Amino acid sequence: QDERMERLREHSKKDFGARLRLLRIASRRKRGASIQLIKSFLGDSDERLMRLAAREIVRRRPADSENILLQLMTTAPDSVRRVVARAIGQSGFDQFWTKFDRLDKSTRKQAGTAMLKLLPDAVQRLQRRLKTGTPEQRLKAMQIVHELKLAEALSDQLIALCNDPHPRLRSKAVHVIGDTPTLASNTLIERLLTDTDPRVRANTIEVLESKNKTDFVPMLIQRARSGSNRERANAIKVLHGLHVGVFSAALGAMMSDERPEHRISAMWALRQTGWWNLISEVGRMAKEDGNLRVRRYALTVLKAVSEMAREQRKKAG
Repeated sequence: QDERMERLREHSKKDFGARLRLLRIASRRKRGASIQLIKSFLGDSDERLMRLAAREIVRRRPADSENILLQLMTTAPDSVRRVVARAIGQSGFDQFWTKFDRLDKSTRKQAGTAMLKLLPDAVQRLQRRLKTGTPEQRLKAMQIVHELKLAEALSDQLIALCNDPHPRLRSKAVHVIGDTPTLASNTLIERLLTDTDPRVRANTIEVLESKNKTDFVPMLIQRARSGSNRERANAIKVLHGLHVGVFSAALGAMMSDERPEHRISAMWALRQTGWWNLISEVGRMAKEDGNLRVRRYALTVLKAVSEMAREQRKKAG
């Protein structure tokens, strides 16, 4: 019977009423029947019949329904795509959300880009997670925003999270805003630079680096002299980028700090800035420092510098 109905559909290409009657007959048949015929209406010349056929595929959910619907998303008219988006929207977003942590970064980006194309409301779904999710869900949503470069689209929510009671959420929000430094106003930066949490302060200093602004130099000089090891190292790096002369004295002081984690972070800042004037001090630390972790890190820096010098000689020769 399906073959006969398919032939009738072929013969009635110019008769909308006849094709509509055929589709209605097929839709009334039991769930497993007439699937091929209904599928054939997905390529119909009339958008209304395509839409009805898409709804029927959504209702019946044949084995390959997800593939059929995904293909429609790339080729079908807007009204048909809306039917599909509503049908696969929640499951498509939930699948991406569930799989996200298990995927490597490049696959996450590909899957995320595809999800954004397929689901017109994906950004709104992320926004809801940022607003009402548990702290862990909001952290995950911010990571997705960061990797899919959606900071601008969700700027209001990210700025609100910069004021969240949870320091981890504030810290992550500042980090994500760093992708789009124009989002961070001077008022927001000034407040975050005096946040109670050292991670928030350190991430805020990184935002300043991408903004390339001199407004906060006095505060950066202060941070380069005191504060947690990471914010000190970040402040030194930003001062170097802004060509503020005091950075070298701040770096020298940090390298001779009595706290091992500060000496390690100082060597990180030395590598980041390429300030090799202090490399002999790194050599001394590799041999003589009383802390094993500091000696190991100093050796790593020396090896990296040696490798760079070898590469430069190759290029020159």
